[in-house]
Amino acid sequence: MSEWALLALGGLNLLLLVLLLRRSASPQEQAQQTATLLAEQNAVQAAQRLAEQTAWLQQQFGHLQAQSERLERELRTEISQSSVQGRQEAMQNLTLFQQSLLQQSAEATRTQNQQIDALAQQLALLQKA
Repeated sequence: MSEWALLALGGLNLLLLVLLLRRSASPQEQAQQTATLLAEQNAVQAAQRLAEQTAWLQQQFGHLQAQSERLERELRTEISQSSVQGRQEAMQNLTLFQQSLLQQSAEATRTQNQQIDALAQQLALLQKA
């Protein structure tokens, strides 16, 4: 039964093909159909190019995002290291300042002690005289 159905469909297909071949289109209709087909092909090609360009742009955007994130991480790291170095330098400067103050204070104390000892000796000499 299915063989007969396939045979009938094949015959119908052949009949339609013969009818299409016998029907001759005018040159204007053929030119219009050709123009329509060309326009459709151009539209399909333009859509394909647009899809390719969109995919490329999305890929480039992804690369830019990754680079931006990497730069942000590097910048944060650099700022962190810079602030640590700044604090270390400030601490070293304060330590040097503290040492200088201690040295000057010790020197002033020694000078004052020497002056007091000299005054004590002069007083002792004055008391003996």
